[in-house]
Amino acid sequence: MHFGLANGARCTAACRGPRHPRARSFEDIDSAHLFSYGRVPPAAGRKGGIDVMDGHPDWPQLHILVVEDDPHHAASMRQALMRMEPGVRVTTVDRLGRALVALRDPAIGCVVTDLRLPDAADARIVRALRAARREVPIIVATGTGSEELAVAAMKLGAADYLSKHPRYVEQLPILVREALGRSVLAGVDAAGADAAPLAGDGVSEQSLIATTAGIRAVLGLVDRAARSAVPVLIEGETGTGKELIARAVHRRGPRRDAPFLVQNCAAISESLLESELFGHVRGAFTGADRDRRGLFEEAGDGTVFLDEVGEAPPSVQGKLLRVLQHEEVKAVGADRVRQVRARIVAATNRPLEAEARAGRFRLDLYYRLAVLPLRIPPLRHRAADIPGLIGDFLRRFEAREGRETGGFDGDALRVLQA
Repeated sequence: MHFGLANGARCTAACRGPRHPRARSFEDIDSAHLFSYGRVPPAAGRKGGIDVMDGHPDWPQLHILVVEDDPHHAASMRQALMRMEPGVRVTTVDRLGRALVALRDPAIGCVVTDLRLPDAADARIVRALRAARREVPIIVATGTGSEELAVAAMKLGAADYLSKHPRYVEQLPILVREALGRSVLAGVDAAGADAAPLAGDGVSEQSLIATTAGIRAVLGLVDRAARSAVPVLIEGETGTGKELIARAVHRRGPRRDAPFLVQNCAAISESLLESELFGHVRGAFTGADRDRRGLFEEAGDGTVFLDEVGEAPPSVQGKLLRVLQHEEVKAVGADRVRQVRARIVAATNRPLEAEARAGRFRLDLYYRLAVLPLRIPPLRHRAADIPGLIGDFLRRFEAREGRETGGFDGDALRVLQA
């Protein structure tokens, strides 16, 4: 699949829906942050004292900044971090000044720094990095025997530290994962502390557990999607949390106070699905004793979430295309159209582009739905998220049952992560 910049020209020609508020064309929607499977990664190289190395090109990227003036240590840390998981991007710099320049890149999610640099040392380094990007976790790496400096750095806000013993780089990915997990969970908790439960199922945005690069990239893109009005297509296997992500897109944007309405396109018959989505008029079919508005009208300025949209029959696909092209619906049995304003967020557990190219789904509808695609990685690629997910499940279970469980021991967690 090729999304983002690779499809930019096609999207501009094919899509006529509402645009990103700051975009002149669909190519302007920060395609570097869209999932762009199969894209060619930016060339690795050195620019102005900054080494840039990209990880696997087929995965959303976590960007880590390494601040280290010793070339041997810098190379060792970069290699260890790039082996963490597919998609890790590592930038290395050798001075604090260059680090502060690099931190202007909002994609950087973690900093690993030495405490002895040519242009700064000790507390000044941590203070400057924290002042530049307070939300980014900092891990300090010190020479052996400098633990007191590391402890002082943590008091200033560093997330963790490690000593440069002979095998220290083996610990580095573990510390980075843990620091990222604490940072993301703290941010989600702060954003959703006052959030009401979603869908009446007791699941709030605090359940968006993320420590791995793939799901962190999803959450970053959720905020971008929330600020936009373009259609969103969420792809992922069954059970990966597609509806939870869709609700987060709705709740974090200007439509949060309007309805969020859900329809599973695979759960009901073709005729009933048409009626549910687009409404019907009295006498349209047996039992239609009154006019009924469909979900697109009921949603008003809100969001209609189409789960398993790949299962929608051809007649429904054609009507969805009309909604996306002209923002109008025609109820079953009606002789006139009605204007609608709802946003569409769709989800599928099938490779929808491949389905469309095989003729099993309308290609023009696919392009209009996939203006902003989100790909949720399966849990087997997110083993580091499992402890956080288990903790969330246990907290909700304990709250519902009114008793403590005692949690999971280390052996149980290792089995679940195996």
